[in-house]
Amino acid sequence: MISIPNVLKLPSTKQPASKHFLLAVFITALILIIAALPLASSSPQNTVLQGINCTLEPEQPAAEFREPVKPVNGKTWKITNDFGNVVTNRNVPGLPTGYWQHTGVDFLLNGSSAQSQNQTVYAAAIGVVVFSTKTSSNKNPVPRRGGMVIIEHIAPDGEQYKVPKYEKSFSASSGGFTISYPAFESQKVFTYYLHLDPESIEVGQGDQVSLGKPIAQTYSVKDYRTGRFTYPPHCHFEVWKICGSIERDGYDLAGTQFQQGVTHLLIDPISFMERFVVSARNPVTPRDRSDEPHFTAWMTSDDYQNYFDRQVQNSYYPTKVEGRNNNGEGQFRAVFSPYPTESFSFDSRHGMDQQYYEEHNRLLLSEVYTRVCLQMFIDQYGIRRYQATWIRR
Repeated sequence: MISIPNVLKLPSTKQPASKHFLLAVFITALILIIAALPLASSSPQNTVLQGINCTLEPEQPAAEFREPVKPVNGKTWKITNDFGNVVTNRNVPGLPTGYWQHTGVDFLLNGSSAQSQNQTVYAAAIGVVVFSTKTSSNKNPVPRRGGMVIIEHIAPDGEQYKVPKYEKSFSASSGGFTISYPAFESQKVFTYYLHLDPESIEVGQGDQVSLGKPIAQTYSVKDYRTGRFTYPPHCHFEVWKICGSIERDGYDLAGTQFQQGVTHLLIDPISFMERFVVSARNPVTPRDRSDEPHFTAWMTSDDYQNYFDRQVQNSYYPTKVEGRNNNGEGQFRAVFSPYPTESFSFDSRHGMDQQYYEEHNRLLLSEVYTRVCLQMFIDQYGIRRYQATWIRR
C-alpha cells in the first residue's frame, strides 16, 4: 500500500490581489408554475424565451468558474447590485414598498456606468452556447434589455457540482425577509449574460467556448440615453440550476415569486463560484449513510497539516477537502476515510494557487490518477485557493 501525503501550505507572505459556475427536463411544469403566479398589472410580465436549445452538450467539462469581467487598465469591476437585493424605486400592490428583487449580480467598471460601456464580457467557464441573440430566431426576446447569451456547463465525467445550502436575509421598508435554497447536486449549470450590445456578440448557438473567451461587449451610454435600452451600461450575470425557457422581463420577481425562482431556477452567482464543489457521484469507499463520515472542525493551515499527518499514520486519507476565508484567515476541513483494502496511492493538497493546481492536476492525470474531490475559495488577497484529492488503484 502506497500513500503520497503531500499537502501544500498557504503562503505566509502577502500576494497581490487578482481578479477572479437541476437536472435536465422537468422544466415545462416549472414554467407553468412560475408563469401562473400573479404579478401586479403595473409590473412587466414574464416572457417565454424562444429558441433556447437544451439538447446541446459541451465537448469539455468545466471544473472552474470565474467572473465574466476582467480589470481594464488597472480599473476593477464592482458589484453594485447583488443577488436578491431589493430595488427600492418600484412598488407592487400587496407587497412591502420597493419589494422588487434582483435576479443576478451587476458588474460596473470602477463603479461607473459610463466606464462600463463597450467593455468585453467573457465566458465564465468552459461550455456550449444554448442561446444567443446573434443566432436565435427570436432576435429580441427581452425588449430594451440588450443582447443575451446563455452557456451550459457540465461537470467532469462521473462527477457532480455540489452546492451548499444557501440563505440570505434582507430588510425591507415593511419588515425583513429571507431568501434561501437547499443544498443540491447537479451535473449541469447554466450561466446567463445580459445587457450586451447585440451587434458585438461573437458566439452563436452551438458554439463551444473556453474559460475566459470573449463573447460580447456591453452596450453604449448612447444606446441608453436614446432609449434603445432601459438600463445604463453594465454586465448582468446569473447562474441557473436548469435549462429553462422562462425569461424575467426586468425585476418582475418579488416575495413568493422570487423565492419560487430561487428554489427552482436561480443560484447566487458569487456564492456559487466561491462555494461549489466538484465531487465524484460515487464515493471512493461506499458506506452506509448511517456510517457516513463527517467533516472535521475548521482548522488553520498548520493545524490541518498536523491533523492530516496523524490521520495518514493511522491509514486514513481525505476523501473530501474544503477551504474557506474566515475573516482573513485561511481555514480547512476534511472527511477522512480508511484506506481501501486493495493497494492504492493518493495525493491530497490544500491551498494551491491556480497555476500550481492546473500543473499538478495535469501531472497526476497523466500518471493515471483520478481526482475524487475539488473545491476552491478566494483568500484575503483575492487569490483562488484549490483543495483536491486524487487516487490511483
